[in-house]
Amino acid sequence: MTTAEQHDLPLGRLEGWMRDHIEGFRGPLAAEQFEGGQSNPTYKLLSGDGPCVLRRKPLGQLLPSAHAVDREYRVMRALSRTAVPVPEVYALCEDDSVIGSVFYVMEFLDGRVFWDPRLPDLDPAERHTMFQSMNAVIAALHSVVHGDYRIDNLIFHPTGPRVIGVLDWELSTIGDPLADFAYHAMAWRVSPDLFRGLAGIDLAGLGIPTEEEYVAAYCAHTGRSHTADWEFYMVYSLFRLAAIMQGIAKRAIDGTAASSQAVELGRLARPVAEQAWTLARSLGAC
Repeated sequence: MTTAEQHDLPLGRLEGWMRDHIEGFRGPLAAEQFEGGQSNPTYKLLSGDGPCVLRRKPLGQLLPSAHAVDREYRVMRALSRTAVPVPEVYALCEDDSVIGSVFYVMEFLDGRVFWDPRLPDLDPAERHTMFQSMNAVIAALHSVVHGDYRIDNLIFHPTGPRVIGVLDWELSTIGDPLADFAYHAMAWRVSPDLFRGLAGIDLAGLGIPTEEEYVAAYCAHTGRSHTADWEFYMVYSLFRLAAIMQGIAKRAIDGTAASSQAVELGRLARPVAEQAWTLARSLGAC
């Protein structure tokens, strides 16, 4: 969803920059801001040559290593010829004088984004196929790493149950693929009322695989025989989510949050951390 004409983009300066840096660009330019993201403000740009997407660093005082849209741009450009589906990126601007912060422009993928992993408006067969597609894509992804692989960072085909684009590469880095996969599979441990989770729902009735089935499918896709120390990775993922939520809470206080939901999400940091602590203690680690 977008909010039409409620944005802070200086369209005149942006239009001039796009004419100089994006081949085939034709004005005039209009913009709508996407709702829901917590980190980097994202906009749908409308012009004579069709829609595209702009993603920027937020305005205001930021941590030096945070909101790395320049890294997102470079990672997606590098992935353009791999099995990982990503939007085509057009241009990166590191000149703050254009719109007030670093940004890049990329392809607009016409598809569906789902915030609730229960996929309440779909039938069981389509849910099942979509989870299979997510699993296959994260397996392909682990020839590199992502860092924030969740259903709401994926674009699904407008009518078919397959992933056509992986978004939000801000946290991408070189690391252990199981840390990335466990953060994705954490949805099976978190209840829907806590944070976009699947815990406690009728998975079989909805056509959604169990955590064990989903892990087994990932192992089959990647050639792993098992996922050693799986519960450790799950504790790590829960604490990591709590830390991210705490950061969102601080951005809400500082006035640099990208979404009006930041305060509400920030309040969830404590209960998520408490769940992680309970699981850690059950493993005899504390």
